[in-house]
Amino acid sequence: MRSLFLSLLLVSLIASAAKAAMIDYLRAPYKLWSPSSEYNITTLAPTLNVTEVAINCTSTIRQATLRANETHITLQGISADSNEACFAANVTSRPGSFIRAYTKKITRIRDYDNKLHRGKVCDLDVPGWSQIIYKQRDVDLTIPLTNTTEINCNNSNSPTDTPVPTTTTTHALKTTTTTTTLRHTTTTTTTHKPTPTEKPDDDNDDDRGSADWISGQVTFFTPNQGACGDWNDDDDMIVALGPDWYGNMNAVSKYCDEKVRITGPRGNSITVTVKDACPPCDSGHLDLSPAAFKKLGEFDTGILKVKWHFL
Repeated sequence: MRSLFLSLLLVSLIASAAKAAMIDYLRAPYKLWSPSSEYNITTLAPTLNVTEVAINCTSTIRQATLRANETHITLQGISADSNEACFAANVTSRPGSFIRAYTKKITRIRDYDNKLHRGKVCDLDVPGWSQIIYKQRDVDLTIPLTNTTEINCNNSNSPTDTPVPTTTTTHALKTTTTTTTLRHTTTTTTTHKPTPTEKPDDDNDDDRGSADWISGQVTFFTPNQGACGDWNDDDDMIVALGPDWYGNMNAVSKYCDEKVRITGPRGNSITVTVKDACPPCDSGHLDLSPAAFKKLGEFDTGILKVKWHFL
């Protein structure tokens, strides 16, 4: 009787062990897909890999103006394309940016080693820096200038890259009756120059009538060394003129240091000094320092409708 009991117990233990082995066997395939699996790490690994996608940001800027100081390059113009692809969700790193800038006039810009680069088409290769740029937008970029920033300019500018016709006729506005009147006002009203902020001058300016006022718009930029030759910063009350007013972008304009009165959308007026050129600006468009723009409106608007005239 005892031997029969032992035999039955042994058979029961063997059956239990076989059942447990079968359960483990059935569970094993599911463990292959678990991150904590120790059954088959070779099979598991491909399911956990994350593909690294590294893309350089590339952009094309037209009607551009380039300036540089010891630490940064400022680039303004209009974007011809978008670099949104380098900011896609699957992109894990952006090693740098490549920007091609087509300028209206021959640009002179110095690199980190003070080497002069000159041309109408400038390529900037900027490692470790990127900024999203949307198509057909005004851009105002501040790009770091380091010993790894590469600049390459040349004078080739294909016909398809020629700026809009308004920029090919130099001083077009200055040959019209309206601009001739403005030029005479600037040169003959000499009593305004020594005391442009005096109250009598303000009253006389307002009494000259709407014919002397120019309707246009203002934007803002980051000042450094302007086309007039002076260094300025964000807090200076300065303005940059478009090519129709400034003239030769590679020379000091006769309007440098002239005063300009601007009335903004709020009805208040400011006085600014001409210190720079704005290649993308048309005849009614002025580019202001941040301090000047802030007195007329909010930075979020980007563009303000104004009227202005020379003092």
